[in-house]
Amino acid sequence: MAWADVAAKIKFWGPDGTPLTINGVSVSSYGGVSQFSKAQKDEILAALQELYDNPNSITAHALLDAGAAAGDIWLANHTGFGSSSFPGSRTAVIDFDQVNSLEWMGRDGQFHKDHLGGNVIHQLIHAIDGTYDLLDPTTHLPANTRDYNNPIFDHLGLTIRKQNIIFHEMGWGDGYQQVGYNATFDVNSALLRNDISYTEGETIDIAYFDSSLNSTENTLDLSRRADQSNDLIIGSRATT
Repeated sequence: MAWADVAAKIKFWGPDGTPLTINGVSVSSYGGVSQFSKAQKDEILAALQELYDNPNSITAHALLDAGAAAGDIWLANHTGFGSSSFPGSRTAVIDFDQVNSLEWMGRDGQFHKDHLGGNVIHQLIHAIDGTYDLLDPTTHLPANTRDYNNPIFDHLGLTIRKQNIIFHEMGWGDGYQQVGYNATFDVNSALLRNDISYTEGETIDIAYFDSSLNSTENTLDLSRRADQSNDLIIGSRATT
């Protein structure tokens, strides 16, 4: 399949119409959806073409081919409300504010700025492959709070693992690999620094920050893990 064939299957809410339902998903179920401008459509298509046309980026190429072969892929503007997707729906919403502000912890112990192509492809992995972010290790279902201390908890999940493969194939740098879904600068921007490596450049497998999503707030413990992972743990709350 050529890029032109894939691009023809990617529809943008606004420039390509404003249906109330896209691929069987009610647009209102995303909440806060607005129309893309033509310039935003062109910017996203350029970012995706960069991923698709790179001869080393076989994973992104195959993902987009699979999505296009299955039918239309719909994207809508969700600026100010977060990028997200209903897994397996071939629909996603993209938040340009998030693209411009999100910083996540990389394998080199340093925060890295999000990338438009990375943000969009992350959501398309959900939308096309049907994968979720993090799953409860007992129920294997998404959960509102996360049992991070569980010795078999997967701190990355299938979506980030595939995203990281794509980032590596794109040659965006060894450190540009996300190592913790909730390990982001905005967890505590008053405490954290984005101008240093917290590991002095040493490679890590897991970054675990305390946050409101932690089912055991104030208690961060990965000592029971058996995978011999190199971990970075940062607490941001204190009790008295």
